Amino acid sequence: MAPAVSTRIQLAGELPTLRALGVEEAEELFRPGGNPDQRGAVLEGDPGGRSTVRFPLPGTPDAGGRLNGRPGEVGTGWVVLSRWCRASLFELVRSRFTAPRSASLAEREWNLYCHLLGHGVGVPRPLAVGARGQGLFSRDSFLVTRELGGFEPLKEWAGRERDPEHRRRAAVALGLLLANVVRAGVLLPRLSVEDLGVKPESRDDVGGSCDAHLPSVPGRLKIRHLPGVAILGVRGGLVRKTLGPKEVHAMLSHLLEDARSKGLVDPGEARRIAALTVRGGSDRRRLWQALR
Repeated sequence: MAPAVSTRIQLAGELPTLRALGVEEAEELFRPGGNPDQRGAVLEGDPGGRSTVRFPLPGTPDAGGRLNGRPGEVGTGWVVLSRWCRASLFELVRSRFTAPRSASLAEREWNLYCHLLGHGVGVPRPLAVGARGQGLFSRDSFLVTRELGGFEPLKEWAGRERDPEHRRRAAVALGLLLANVVRAGVLLPRLSVEDLGVKPESRDDVGGSCDAHLPSVPGRLKIRHLPGVAILGVRGGLVRKTLGPKEVHAMLSHLLEDARSKGLVDPGEARRIAALTVRGGSDRRRLWQALR
């Protein structure tokens, strides 16, 4: 007899029910065609069975300026729904038997986001996760995260920003963010500039306060008025007790090479990012040798 299909739904403490998202039933989140798809826009899809939809919370005007109800318990704004339909067996095995061990790909990203938030890393806040399947794996799953307000893709910002002081501060903020990732023991081997967002500084008040997405400053480093920098995606992430120099080197090299190839960082900015990231490494001498 085949194992029974099980369904799991987990909500963040701030989310009383799925109705706070403007959703009547979980099926609307598992399958395309429901209320989120009608109110939002499909962002992307990939061969791995993942699709992404961006839609407004109740009380938030949609792209056409239409309101859909009153603001709920989680306020207004936009959320991102990621769905995995019939996820690949390879990715499911990897998710089940490497940390953070999870029965579905959505639950793995939920666990990664929660782990990073607990270590002061700016990432989207997860609101709801669901999975269903048989046995060890759940091939169908979904994850809803709150979109970070005021952030824009780092790629677009870096391609437009020419002020050297603003670029220096953004490089420092990114280096500190990556140092927190290293201290959290999270390996993001696929991290690219497309996975990063920045909250630009105000032209009128460059010394404005930073928000909760600003990474903590290691050691005695005293730098103020940095822009917010956040990680917008954690695909392929792993959690280790500590990251070795080779792992940090591979992650950092992949990101910086991607940024250099797109003309988004100059050599000085790359060195600044690398230097601050190294501060989060467990073996700084060996890591510096690998990066030189």
